[in-house]
Amino acid sequence: MQRVEAARSVNLRKLQARQQQQQQQKQQQQQQQQLQKAAAEQQQQQMERTIGRLRLHPKQQQQQQQQQQQQQQKQQQQQQTMAVLLLLLLLLLRKKKKKNCLLLRSQQQTLVLLVMVCLAQQQQQQMQQQMSSSSSSSRLVQQVLQQEMWCSAPHYHHQHQQQQRETQQQQQQQQEQQQQENLLQQQQVRV
Repeated sequence: MQRVEAARSVNLRKLQARQQQQQQQKQQQQQQQQLQKAAAEQQQQQMERTIGRLRLHPKQQQQQQQQQQQQQQKQQQQQQTMAVLLLLLLLLLRKKKKKNCLLLRSQQQTLVLLVMVCLAQQQQQQMQQQMSSSSSSSRLVQQVLQQEMWCSAPHYHHQHQQQQRETQQQQQQQQEQQQQENLLQQQQVRV
């Protein structure tokens, strides 16, 4: 009888130990499942956040590009207005100083420098944007500037006088040729 009871007690202990092991294994499995679920939820949240950022990012880029374009257009407009105003001032000075080209040389040089700065800034922006919308206006400004700088140079008067003499000589030669041709025609008509 004692042996039977001892065997039963041993079997009960074994059963209890197995049940405890099974319960521990179940608890461990449940904990692992919970951890896996939590990790999966975190990954999903991170993915959703990144997707939301990616969706918002191109919109922000478009807004930044639009703002940059607007700023560049404003700067171009301001520079063009400055160049036009300076051109008008130069033209007014040229009208006032037809007789003497060396009048107001200091004012003329300052205006020329300002226009050159405006032109340089315009050319830089055009190279960056690869646009040629204001190329005609810049060419006109450059032509006027070249004329003004040539006019303000010290050797201008000498060359200008030479040009005037040459033009006068050409006009005189043309007049003489016309007179000779007229005389020949009159003689032929008389004959």
